[in-house]
Amino acid sequence: MTLPQGLTMSSGRMIVIGIFALAATLRVVIPAADGTLTQAIGFDDSVYFFASQHLWMGSLPYRDFLFIHPPGILVALSPFAWLAAVVPDSVAMTVATIAFGLLGAGAAAMVAMLLMRYGRLSAVAGGGTYSVWSAAVWSDTAPLQAPLVSTAVLGALVLLTRTRTPHPIVAGLLLGFGMTVKMWAVVPVAVFAVLLLVRHGKVVAAKFAGAAAAMTIAICMPFFVLAPADMFHAVIGVPTGRPRAQGFDERVFYFSGSILHHDRLPAPIWVLIGVTGIALCALPLAKVLRTRRSPRSWPETSWWSVLALAQLATLLVSPLFYDHYTSFAAPVLCLLIGYGVGVLAADARTRTTLVAAAVGAVLLALAIGAVRTIDQGVRQPHELADILRADECTWSLTPAPLIAGDVAHQQVRDGCPVFVDHYAMLIDETDATDDRIGEVSPTARRYQGAIADQLRRADAALFNGAEFAGLSPNTRAIVDSEFTLDHTVGDYQYWRRTSDSR
Repeated sequence: MTLPQGLTMSSGRMIVIGIFALAATLRVVIPAADGTLTQAIGFDDSVYFFASQHLWMGSLPYRDFLFIHPPGILVALSPFAWLAAVVPDSVAMTVATIAFGLLGAGAAAMVAMLLMRYGRLSAVAGGGTYSVWSAAVWSDTAPLQAPLVSTAVLGALVLLTRTRTPHPIVAGLLLGFGMTVKMWAVVPVAVFAVLLLVRHGKVVAAKFAGAAAAMTIAICMPFFVLAPADMFHAVIGVPTGRPRAQGFDERVFYFSGSILHHDRLPAPIWVLIGVTGIALCALPLAKVLRTRRSPRSWPETSWWSVLALAQLATLLVSPLFYDHYTSFAAPVLCLLIGYGVGVLAADARTRTTLVAAAVGAVLLALAIGAVRTIDQGVRQPHELADILRADECTWSLTPAPLIAGDVAHQQVRDGCPVFVDHYAMLIDETDATDDRIGEVSPTARRYQGAIADQLRRADAALFNGAEFAGLSPNTRAIVDSEFTLDHTVGDYQYWRRTSDSR
């Protein structure tokens, strides 16, 4: 790796280590200090973990239960699903959360490493932004898809542009696995394939593309062969069939660093901010296009620009947009931010100390915003472990309380009736947007029928208020006639089956 004049290998290594430590603090240390690490289990991460436990026990996604994502996340979580057979579920989930948080910290370190050739301040700005920007932190504080995809993208960039000769096969395997985690990873695969084609020729590009395809096929093909129609419907049909939600202004807001609430600025201002941001991302590409340089001689920053624009376009056309979706584009955006800061610091007309002070102020503001988002995790009551029993089938609409109560592994092992992803089944039946889920849930007949069937075979049931309100009158009648309220635990009601109901 070529370092700029005045930047030694030792100082560069210290910057990378410092960035890793900063990112790990936001993703692991602070959540551990405020209890979020061990108590907060969200919906998506609980579904992935629970589905991986089913896979570990021999129940296959698509064939045996509805799962609307590629299988790579379940494969990645398999070691932690195995661990849940040895230690309590909540402990295994915490270990997985730490591991994914450290993956995110490693991604921040790779951002700094990729920017090192542009100077210390560039590396600190880009790596520091990835460390404390909620656009990246959101998804790195739970076992979600994004840390795996971000690590694959940045790892591939290191292997293709930071070594004396590119390593297309290893980079292809990394991104091939990324595609098995989230289909959107096909975007960086396509950009990197074109980069290798114009820089190194057809053979190197073919090695990269072939390795990516081989990894994707190796992981996905067994599931597809066993349930081709079900897998296609779940992974392709359900997500692409959703009605569009969240406008451009709302999607831009999620990149704002959680400093301001969306309602603090009118929609046109958010749109202007978004358009300005996209224009800034396009500057390195516009520069080489204006000078009509051959793509073979484009600097890596121009390819970062291409990748950023392609990823942002993917986010714009996606039917849905959640806060953690920002992490798809966050790595390359941080690379461009770091490069831009390096350009400013190198400009003779600017004072490096002022640029450094501005970077420090922005990072501090972003860190404050990120801490606020960390504290918004869904905390599960610790009393669940005292209430739930391993020798009974406890029904829950979501797997999070079962994991927190340390009964998820036993539920899966004993074949207890419970959803892996009730939300997937509901949107598959209704195509409703999130703001209408509460409205359509009681009238979704197939969905309510599945709940009724599961309740009739359960020994106990957990509900929070919103979940109970989402039951149809007929389903609620089953609860009233066959169960009795036994405990209230946090927001949950624990209903035990009456002795004469079966």
